[in-house]
Amino acid sequence: MSAKMLCLAVAIASIATLVQGEFDATCAKCLCHIQTNCNNNHPAGPYKISWPYWADGGKPTVDGENPNSDTAFKNCVRNEQCNLEAVAGYMRNFEQDCDGDGQIQCIDYIKIHVFGGYGCVGELPSHLQKKYEECLSGRV
Repeated sequence: MSAKMLCLAVAIASIATLVQGEFDATCAKCLCHIQTNCNNNHPAGPYKISWPYWADGGKPTVDGENPNSDTAFKNCVRNEQCNLEAVAGYMRNFEQDCDGDGQIQCIDYIKIHVFGGYGCVGELPSHLQKKYEECLSGRV
């Protein structure tokens, strides 16, 4: 396991209690794969989060920075652990069964992330669905 994936797994394990369904290390990996190919240098971080998303995710910060500072969002986006905390907070706030199958699974979290917490019903665009399926099958 690469050091990056080990760090991701540890980060997921440390915040796993924040969400109830199956937002685990595999789902987090698939989410960043779908969004940026897990590019930590992306301007919106590996999960491609926006300021409103970060705020809805609880405004996590790096090293205890004041969440109301002008740099808090930017610093969080540049920090993989903080990005993941924002995503987990967002999922905790908007967790729901988007596909109506009676379970909250990774696909629901992906849809919540892509479509937002208030509009996660419907199908993923085909290019995102393909990337999601590649990830789940271990082809990434």
